[in-house]
Amino acid sequence: MEGKSNKEYLEELLSGSQVLLQRHANSQFNYEDTALKEKDYTDEEYKVLRIKDELRDAPLSQLGIDQCLEAQQIANKLTVEVILVSPLRRTLETAYHTFKEHSNFENIEFILTPNLREAIDTT
Repeated sequence: MEGKSNKEYLEELLSGSQVLLQRHANSQFNYEDTALKEKDYTDEEYKVLRIKDELRDAPLSQLGIDQCLEAQQIANKLTVEVILVSPLRRTLETAYHTFKEHSNFENIEFILTPNLREAIDTT
């Protein structure tokens, strides 16, 4: 999107069939990781963060939900028929929060695609 206004970007997307890639929004792990990096943390504190069970398949943080609501401004103007999504919680929540207000939400085909997810060995 570098160098383009939102309007120019949207006009380009609306000009024909497109494949749009969206990374998951900020997860609770991302949020805690950023907070930890902003302070003088120890290696042990970082190890503890990386193995927290509740962050293994982390939900979105409030920041992530807000990012999705911002993305809705563009998503709601697009013709969307199919969404391929990883089965990880943060990606499912990103797809839901981004498209839940879309006028065609009931007809959008959401396809869980396990090959889209990364291998998880830590959080």
